[in-house]
Amino acid sequence: MTLKTEQASDDEFAANSKFSRYYREILPAHCTFKINSFSDLLKSNATKHQSDEFWASGFNWRVSVYPKGRNKGDEDYLSMYLEIVDTYNLPPDFEVYVSYKLFVYDHLKDMYYTVQDADGKIRRFRSTKMEWGVDRFLCLQTITDPSNGYIRDDFCIFGAEVFIIKHSGLTDAINLYKHSGLTDAINLYIWEIEKFSTIKDKEYYDSKFFVAGGYSWYLSMHPSGHAECKNQNLSLFLRAGWAKRNPRLRLYAEFKLRMKNQLNNDYNVERICQHWFCASSIACGSHTFVSLVDLNKASNGFLVNDKIIFEVEMTALSLIKN
Repeated sequence: MTLKTEQASDDEFAANSKFSRYYREILPAHCTFKINSFSDLLKSNATKHQSDEFWASGFNWRVSVYPKGRNKGDEDYLSMYLEIVDTYNLPPDFEVYVSYKLFVYDHLKDMYYTVQDADGKIRRFRSTKMEWGVDRFLCLQTITDPSNGYIRDDFCIFGAEVFIIKHSGLTDAINLYKHSGLTDAINLYIWEIEKFSTIKDKEYYDSKFFVAGGYSWYLSMHPSGHAECKNQNLSLFLRAGWAKRNPRLRLYAEFKLRMKNQLNNDYNVERICQHWFCASSIACGSHTFVSLVDLNKASNGFLVNDKIIFEVEMTALSLIKN
């Protein structure tokens, strides 16, 4: 389909340089949802209607429609906002830089009325600012008048697109994002386990989630080995925390799994790995990462004062194997 756009001609918004407004033919890439009985929504005491959660660009999102405006003074307008959700697996100081578009379908034009920040402005989503949007998306008088095309048989169709902006990267395809777990220089996640003796009898022990390339990951360690290596080796794997939520996504990663020698940094244990991660193959690592004999030998420096240190260094991350 040829991309066709038309500049929106609503004079009310023509002088508002904060947002670009236009029509386009193409369906929103990430989310569309219908609000039925729109007139009943306006008559109700509901302050907002929310879409189902959807996945886009490595994160989960939700769109909120405020039928009588979000803020005081905007009661004659419909407001639309984009919210980042399910952030429990992100570090407290996460930052996600986003360019987004919000839509409502015009049945008469058979096109989508589109609103986005003007001049390519980027919005920063973080724990203290989880929601960005447009307070005066459309005048209620405009959207509720069937002759304008936005409402038909008392329903409206809304949508959203969300694109992550490059911040600090690995490849042209996908980039790593700065947060407390990853260093800017080498995209390194460090996992320190204190009181190792208290977990060594567990079947497995998982790290907290960390974000690389806009996707969530975690390390999984089997203190006494996994499968055929039971009671012989410690096993270590990188797991894709995003895979079950995104069954159609395949992501290629090259990375290094490392256990620190706390007495001599020149003698770390390291495994170089590469893998296509997907819903049916969420983990990659080493069953024989280190023998239990070597792990428990004090002079090797792997287990010091009952503490062990693992690292994962992401060296390549892409939707396409380069």
